[in-house]
This record gives sequence, structure tokens and C-alpha cells, in this order.
Amino acid sequence: MFVKDVVLVACEFLDKQDLYEKISSNENLSGDEQKDVDLLTNSFNNVWEEICTEIFPIVKCEKFKTQNLKVSFQEFSTMPVSILAIKDCSGRKVRSKVLNDGIVAFANEIEVWYTVKPENLSFESEFASHLPERVFAYGVAREFYIKKALYKDASVWEERFKNSIEMLDRNKSARILMRRRWL
Repeated sequence: MFVKDVVLVACEFLDKQDLYEKISSNENLSGDEQKDVDLLTNSFNNVWEEICTEIFPIVKCEKFKTQNLKVSFQEFSTMPVSILAIKDCSGRKVRSKVLNDGIVAFANEIEVWYTVKPENLSFESEFASHLPERVFAYGVAREFYIKKALYKDASVWEERFKNSIEMLDRNKSARILMRRRWL
């Protein structure tokens, strides 16, 4: 899926048919149209971050050797948003404490499970998600209206965005539930 595809769906929601047609046909954009595309791309990045940090977090796992029982956050490949678990080599939880600059753990080698913030994407960027473009576009429309200070319109798209996330999450849970057996 591409950011451009989400922006196109958002243009339909925002009733920006001229912008939709110019983007679809790769025509040159005027200054105001380019500002709208930049605003929509920025809005997408806000929604992307919200989804990847609050709703369906990106979880990473890394192994570290502690030095004086400490691991600095600078040693991580990506700066953590939150630490989910700290385990030793055999998978057992380790007594530990998260500090401002790193982790203190009572083990020589640790495995750290943590969430990360996604990278900002450009208009032409590709990304992977199990959510449909439409859901992202609801959020993009909401952000666009918020940035234009049209809060009443933004609340409509906020409602659609949250409801569609809840529906998708509910459907996913329903499929995973095991069939119950009665004795």
C-alpha cells in the first residue's frame, strides 16, 4: 500500500475532486494544491504514528550483553517508546528497572521486548498494514479538518475512524476465539 493511495481516498472523502484527478494523472500541482498534498501527507504520518503506537503497536525484540548490569538506550537499533518485557537467555523475566537513559537488569545477557515509533513516510512511500486504505483515509480526513480548525467536520471523521478500528479489532478477536466445549 502507498501513502499516495491513502491520500487519494482522503481526497474523495474531503470532496477534493480536482486534486484527486491531478494526483491520479500525475499532473503538475499548483502551489496551493501542493500545500494540500503536503498537509494530507503530514496528516497521514500523524495517523500512522497513532495507529503504530497506540492501537496496533510495532513490537521489536533485541538481545544485549549488560555492562555493569546496565544497557543504554543508545545501544538500541531504534529508540523505544515503551518497554514491554525484559527476559534472560532462557526466557525468564529478569529483575530490572527502566531509567531515563537505559535499563538496569540483573543478568549478563538480556532480551528486551519494546514498542517503537514508526518512521515518517513521504507521499510516494510504500508501507505494510493489515488495515484497509479507507481506515487510514478516515484518520487523514480527521487530521486535515483539525489542522484547518474545522472541528465539527473533524469529529465526524474521528467517529468513523474509531468505529472502523473497533470493528476490525472486534472481527479479528472473533476469529481467534476457540470453540468452547461443554462437559
